[in-house]
Amino acid sequence: WLLASGGRPDVQEILDEQFAGADERDRRAALLHEAQQAAARLDTRRAARAYAQLLTWEPGNAGHAAAYFNMALLGRHPETLLDAAARALSIRDPGARAQLRPAYAKMSRADVVALLPVEEQLRLARRLAGVGEDAAALRLLDALVANEATMTRHAGAIADCMTALLRIYARSGAEPEAAQVRQRLAARFPSAAISGSEPGGVTMPRHLPQVAASQLDIDLDATPPSRT
Repeated sequence: WLLASGGRPDVQEILDEQFAGADERDRRAALLHEAQQAAARLDTRRAARAYAQLLTWEPGNAGHAAAYFNMALLGRHPETLLDAAARALSIRDPGARAQLRPAYAKMSRADVVALLPVEEQLRLARRLAGVGEDAAALRLLDALVANEATMTRHAGAIADCMTALLRIYARSGAEPEAAQVRQRLAARFPSAAISGSEPGGVTMPRHLPQVAASQLDIDLDATPPSRT
């Protein structure tokens, strides 16, 4: 029946799809091999280019994102480094956070942070807090609020980011870190209550069931309720 004239187009279409899928898998495997070999030779430009291409096929692949960032960091090409950081930060899967934690920590270095737009710096602060890199997250926020020009232009986004961190720490039972964020909110954004209320008057309970920060399924990119 497969050879019947009425069935031939369907058979050919199925075969074409199978061969196309096999070809794409072969291309990806070859590209991954090229990336790994280039990385072993410290050919950072070639390796970064290959990992970037792999990420166009699998944008949520944390392993490729971490490798791309590492190669970009070694290569020190600003545009590539910025692209690699942005791709790693765009991955929102909670399961990828542990794998990307070393990359987040490296991104928090002053020379790398200087390349990132404010929006990406705030996203990095949330990612850092989400994986327990608390000192780096708070240091990044302190640098942002210390810059008056940045505060003038991005005050709302910075306050929202602090609120997100407060939510993370409150839910994980990290009271010392939560207290530090409350202190910063009170100093820079007086409308946010020291007791831990979010901007907009939404009060957060002080005592929540304690869960490890790495286990929290929190949307770190969610925007808190609008301030009034």
